Amino acid sequence: MNRVLEIDAILHRLIAVDETNLLVNSDWNDVADDIKLNMVRAQCYRPLSPRSSECSPRPSTSPRPLDITPPASTLGSAGSEISELPTTCTDVSYQSAAHAFNREIFSRCVQIVEAAEKQGHIEMQMISLAHHSYIAMVHEADKTEDAIKLATWWNKFLEGVEKGRTNTELLEILEMRCTALESLRNLDHANRHAVAEKLLETLTRSYR
Repeated sequence: MNRVLEIDAILHRLIAVDETNLLVNSDWNDVADDIKLNMVRAQCYRPLSPRSSECSPRPSTSPRPLDITPPASTLGSAGSEISELPTTCTDVSYQSAAHAFNREIFSRCVQIVEAAEKQGHIEMQMISLAHHSYIAMVHEADKTEDAIKLATWWNKFLEGVEKGRTNTELLEILEMRCTALESLRNLDHANRHAVAEKLLETLTRSYR
């Protein structure tokens, strides 16, 4: 908390700076946002899983099939393939979503996960599939208007699945939300400042 107060004090000093002292006045808000986010990230951000490095908002290549354990025991004896005969509705949804993801039909994967979420609580493995699918779709949209729409839907999805989670699960979702918000901040220049504030809030929540 002392770090957050220190950051707040520095930001107030930045606000008091005469804008004419900056070389590019039109970029003043962007400069302040970047300073704020970099300081908070340096002190607060911490990876939560070995897959954190895969969650950059703009990956250089299409994601590879994920090694994600399904919600129930539906793996074969070798532990490498999903069973052909899932035993529950949740398993069916997971198998369908994972199949779509591995075939790189990312929009279908997201549709399956979001449809399952409307029916009730979904497992973290399902959320991770949708999260990685959104990463791929935003990357493929390549800074177009569609990319902004996808990043917005991505954030709304993650925000909607927070309720009823354990502390560990919530921290993992907050990590995903930071990735999604940073992607949206880089795309939506018109609302960059508002998105940056939400990203700061999310980073602070993950730090507490």
